[in-house]
Amino acid sequence: MRLSLTRRCFVGLGIASPLLGLSADAKSAGGEAADWPIWAPPRSTLYDRIRTAAAREGKDIRGFGATLDGKSDDTAAMEKALASGARVIVIPGHKGSRMRLTRALAIDHEVLIVGVGGRPVISAENREQTLFTAALPGDDAKAFLQEIRFDNLTFERPEPRRAHGVALLGYNVRNVSVTRCSAIRMGLIEVNHVLQRQRRYLRSKGDNATDPAVLAGFSATNTDDLNEHVLVYDCTVDAKSHFCQLARLEFTRQVAVAHCQGRFACVSWWGGGGRRNQGGDLAFLRRARDIYVCDNVFSGAIGGIYGNNGQNILVARNHVSMVTDIGIDFEGCIDVLATGNTVENAGNYCYATLFAAKNVVFENNIAVQDGAATNIHERYGARKVGGVRGRTLFALRSAGFAGSTGAVDVAYRRNRFVWRGPDGVGSCLASYFDSLELTGNVLENVLCPMAYSSTQHLVVRENVLRFSRNDFTERPVLSGSGGDMTIAGNTIEASQPLPGAAIAIFAQLSERTRSVSVTNNRIKVAGAAAIEIAGHPSDPGTGAVTVNGNIGAAIRIPEGRVASVSGNRLADGTPAAVTRVPAASPAAS
Repeated sequence: MRLSLTRRCFVGLGIASPLLGLSADAKSAGGEAADWPIWAPPRSTLYDRIRTAAAREGKDIRGFGATLDGKSDDTAAMEKALASGARVIVIPGHKGSRMRLTRALAIDHEVLIVGVGGRPVISAENREQTLFTAALPGDDAKAFLQEIRFDNLTFERPEPRRAHGVALLGYNVRNVSVTRCSAIRMGLIEVNHVLQRQRRYLRSKGDNATDPAVLAGFSATNTDDLNEHVLVYDCTVDAKSHFCQLARLEFTRQVAVAHCQGRFACVSWWGGGGRRNQGGDLAFLRRARDIYVCDNVFSGAIGGIYGNNGQNILVARNHVSMVTDIGIDFEGCIDVLATGNTVENAGNYCYATLFAAKNVVFENNIAVQDGAATNIHERYGARKVGGVRGRTLFALRSAGFAGSTGAVDVAYRRNRFVWRGPDGVGSCLASYFDSLELTGNVLENVLCPMAYSSTQHLVVRENVLRFSRNDFTERPVLSGSGGDMTIAGNTIEASQPLPGAAIAIFAQLSERTRSVSVTNNRIKVAGAAAIEIAGHPSDPGTGAVTVNGNIGAAIRIPEGRVASVSGNRLADGTPAAVTRVPAASPAAS
């Protein structure tokens, strides 16, 4: 990977915190992971400073008239506390402590709202979707509200109110944290930009040469006009039904979401539209940046972790399950590392990239499908997105970027992809990619069809594909196409005979093929198997073809194609037969 997505990648501006004494150069401590971003304070450091601020500056909400008995309306007391200019508002969390808020509330100055002595419940009984809105007075798109922090609170949207909304919505905010908080039947935090509230940012106004964010007033060359430094640690959301946002970050840089749990809740970001004519062209800035989403658990939402037009992203050690669309998804994102994650059962894909995907690496992840997510949207009463077949382990969906050279550059390394359903096999989906690498992955009862007509560079190396069944249609086990193809050192194992013609490896040639190398693969299957190179009537036959050192399969080469074929043997050690097939092979379709 050309960019090492470690702590160094997340060094941003040195943002001071007057209230809590936090700074962007806080060092990882308190047992945080080695990849903890250098600009984000460790949890222990942040909690110590919150505790100190509450002890020194805290104003008890009961001093402003709150009863916290769960019966009286405490809205006026909270309004009075906020209007007082208090920098720290303390809500006692004694047994049975419950604050009823019946109107939406505005925050326009630095404040920490913290539960002490326990975790008090704030009952969000207002009609509006948002309980607290944090923004400076006026609509100055260049001004930012600093220092909004919630800690150790439970927010609950009681029946019969519809489960929706968030506890905190910020417009043009910096140095924001929501920590050790819970939400029931609602989400926790959403961050937007004033240019969105003014409806100046409309992605539909862009085109392939015009970034709609620049039309709205965002800088075309720097990211100093973004929301900044948003921390979400140790939080829990149970939306009870599909679906809420644990955290939604739009036009924001320096985001850390760590050690959270979301049931019917997810984390997402938005840095501009994904399609080329909506701001997703590679020439345009990514306006969701320096994003760290690690050590979280999500289930039941449309997806677990997904975002548009982000850059410098680390997604690590998360567990995602039973989502209706995609487990972990990067749309229009650049410089991404997803590592050590597990996704179990997604309606569409466990892992995916959509639109542009430049320098995106998935490594050491696990994906498991067993059919439990097939039509899962029906069980959740949710809108159907895609086919919801619950069989696909990973996918690339270029969605209009096939004409953009270098727009899709993705690597899958040392991942494990498993189909555990009662019948058939799992699969993967390809779309246009300029460069795709599959190295050292293990696929269990999963087909790997990576053939797509506009592909440029494909490397499939040292993967293991294992099959314990043969109840799937007559499709190649591993296939590819492209300008340059390398399929080398892979192992295909099957305990039962493969179906039909049993094409183990299939390489599709086209008029743009420059070279194909199928070498040193090992096919260990019961019965006959073949490695087939397929031509096409429009193929001029000038691309170099090498098929050497493969074991366990017969070789099929298009008629008239010059090829280097040597050292191929069957499983018993005898030379592999070489058959010439018509240029338009049935397998090519």
